[in-house]
Parts: sequence; structure tokens; C-alpha cells
Amino acid sequence: MGATPQQSPVVTDTESGELEASEEPDFESILTKFERGDSKMIFEITHQPTAIVLHPSNIDAYLGKAYVLGLIEDFDGARRTLEHAEIVSPQDTRIKEMMDGIEESMQEEEDDGPTVEGKDVPLLIENGVMTKQFYEVLVKIFSHYDRDADGVWSDRELADFYMAVNGEEIDQGTIQFLRSHFDCKRGKLTETGFLEFYTSQTDGGVDETWKDLMKLGFDDHLREVDDRYK
Repeated sequence: MGATPQQSPVVTDTESGELEASEEPDFESILTKFERGDSKMIFEITHQPTAIVLHPSNIDAYLGKAYVLGLIEDFDGARRTLEHAEIVSPQDTRIKEMMDGIEESMQEEEDDGPTVEGKDVPLLIENGVMTKQFYEVLVKIFSHYDRDADGVWSDRELADFYMAVNGEEIDQGTIQFLRSHFDCKRGKLTETGFLEFYTSQTDGGVDETWKDLMKLGFDDHLREVDDRYK
């Protein structure tokens, strides 16, 4: 009989093929990082639920993911996660309490009325459409990292861009997320996909877009501040 999740099950490292023991997830640490605005941690929890994969019978893994999904207002995702949790531990009263909270939040969102898509953002979005200046900046950025000028970003080119913006290597989960949500050819991000990504990000949180632009060599008037694009 195999070990139970509480006994640190043995899992396979998909890259090396070696077996390694996993540890119970520290959800207090995870939530602390979330509250500090650790976007990489948020992505890992919401798109790569490793704790659930490694500990499929650990109810706290589901509750932790549902909690974070609720905080970022992905109520449908939170509800689906809690439905899975109910299968794992139908007697756990915390599931119903959290589900009630999610339902209440969803109702409040409906009462507030629909959100306006394509809102205007000075210099970036006008009348729900990307401005010419912002478009030209993004095309310049894409072309700069498209080293071989083939119209798509190879994994290496994407990694170079990601490093410039985030200061760390891109992970496979992020690559898969981009491939599944934005325009790609042969599994590689296109210029159109790059524009789609920044349209989506800007609509959801303009501050993050401005941070990226600053790191990529533009000021708050979309002017180049160095000669990297010459």
C-alpha cells in the first residue's frame, strides 16, 4: 500500500525522472506572499496547484487555492475548487462556510452592476482601443526581442523578454499560459499575441503595464529613455 498524502508521498520529478519526497505546503507563507503582492506566487497557486497535485487528499490545499481565487475575484474558479474539496472531505464545515462567502461576494458583484470593458487609460487606451503611440511602442519591443525577425518569439526570445521585465527566468507554466490564452503560431507567441496580452493586462491593471514599460526603457510619456532600441 502506498503512503498517504500526510506521510509525504513519493512523486516523480518530470525533468530528471528521479523520485523525491514532497513536503506539506505552508499556506500561511503562501497567503503572506499573496498579501505582499507576489504575482508569481498568485500565478503558481491559481494556475499550477502543485499542493493539490502532490496532496490530493489534503483539504487545506483546496481551501488555500479557493481562498486566493476568491481574493482575486475569480469566484467561478473558487467555487469549482470548493466543489472538488467537498468530494475529498464532505464533512468539513469550512467548505460550506467558504462557499457561502463566495456566493455572497458573487451576489454583491452582480448588485454593483456590470463592469465596463475597454476603459480608457491615458496614453494607452482611448475609446476602448489601444492608442497608436502605445501600439508602436509594443511593436518596437516585440521586434527588439524577435532576434531572428521571423514574426514569432522562440522560447529563448520570450525568456529574454521575461528576464528584462521580471528579473528572473520564465517558468514553463507561464509559457503554457501565454500559449493557451494569446495568439501563437507553431506554439510560439506572435506579435498579435503580444499585443493581446498587453491589452488584457492594461485593462485589468494599468500599474503593472507601466512597471513593465519603465523596465523596458520607456518613461511615463512613452518616450525612450535609453538607446537599446536604436
